Amino acid sequence: MKKLFTICFLIAILLNGKAQDLVAFRSDEKYGFKNSANEVVLPALYQYAEDFQNGLAVALKDNKYGFIDNTGKFIIPNIYDQAVSFIDDMSFVSLNNSVFGIDRNGKKIAVLKYDELEGSIRRLRNQIGVKLNGKLGMIDYKGNEVIPPIYDLIWPRIPSKKLAFVCLDDKMGIIDNNGKLILPIIYDYVTPFFSSVNNLRAYKIELKGKSGVVDELGNIILPTIYDRINHKKTKRIEVQLDGKIGYYDFETKKILYISLDKKDELDWINSVDDAEYRLSKIPTVR
Repeated sequence: MKKLFTICFLIAILLNGKAQDLVAFRSDEKYGFKNSANEVVLPALYQYAEDFQNGLAVALKDNKYGFIDNTGKFIIPNIYDQAVSFIDDMSFVSLNNSVFGIDRNGKKIAVLKYDELEGSIRRLRNQIGVKLNGKLGMIDYKGNEVIPPIYDLIWPRIPSKKLAFVCLDDKMGIIDNNGKLILPIIYDYVTPFFSSVNNLRAYKIELKGKSGVVDELGNIILPTIYDRINHKKTKRIEVQLDGKIGYYDFETKKILYISLDKKDELDWINSVDDAEYRLSKIPTVR
């Protein structure tokens, strides 16, 4: 009897490990699953899918979300408008403008005040995007509100794991993971520098056609008075003001202007154009 129990226990572990090994892949606009050896286990039949978490994977089929096991069977039926992967035996789903938590049997265990999940920003920083009356916020994996639903857009992937860009009334700012305002929501655009500056992350801020620089702590390095700022330059802040080009010296906290010939000046101006790197303020959905 003890030997039989041991065999069953090992089989259960192996099956669970197999499910955990399955990761989603995309092919021809459909999603399927592969194992750790990169072998296709479940063909690409789903409109959307995520990696297995705790033996189940969220999957979209017939325009509805549900949860499948490692055989592709829907253990929790695909009836939901949105769903997030299970964490600690709990998931959140939305249906008919209502958000609620479910257990691994699909039983409703918590009803939240929100009217939908925000698929484009979910499961980042151990937080889930939610909407209420068209405004975005974030909850943790237990359903606790972390960031109130007051924003038009949230970019949690950018600029870092600790910070997020937000947009309200077409203006941008920065908040931390707890919703604390790091940079006031007054700027037309906020764009990350390509690399750290003086050992801190830096962001170009734009307001009424002028540019400045702020660090990740919210400290203004340069006010928004410059005609151009090159955020793509590695470990250096280069600026243009009244036709003069220079760089910011951190020791003297002054701009040191340099002389360039016409060709180099034109090349510099062309290299600074960063419209393609600005974050779109148009909401997107998964």
